[in-house]
Amino acid sequence: MRRYNPRFIKGRHSYLIEEIARLFGINKKTCLRWLQEGLEPIEPNTKPLLIWGNDLRFFLVQKQKKQKVPLKKNEFYCFKCKQAVKAQANTEKIIPTGKKIGREAKAQLCRVGDCSLCGAQLTRFL
Repeated sequence: MRRYNPRFIKGRHSYLIEEIARLFGINKKTCLRWLQEGLEPIEPNTKPLLIWGNDLRFFLVQKQKKQKVPLKKNEFYCFKCKQAVKAQANTEKIIPTGKKIGREAKAQLCRVGDCSLCGAQLTRFL
């Protein structure tokens, strides 16, 4: 799923379908599909359809929250399997990236391994 930035939306502004499509650079049919998925217009049976900015922002934030997959400490997200998986035994390594992060300038580490289901390479930053 493409990520849409909800900060572009003005809360107290009403939007036409065409304005939403232009704002995010998407097709009008995508916006119409959002109406079928639960986005509520101000008045459903009138033309042109108007949508409150706050409702649009809430809909997009909730849609993005559904896409998140919670990971446990020893799990990776496999982009090929599209789920949380563990690495195969004896394939997991911790590699320093050479970058410093945070105010304390701690060294950034990267865990690398192979997916136990499909064998694809997995990466997780620590």
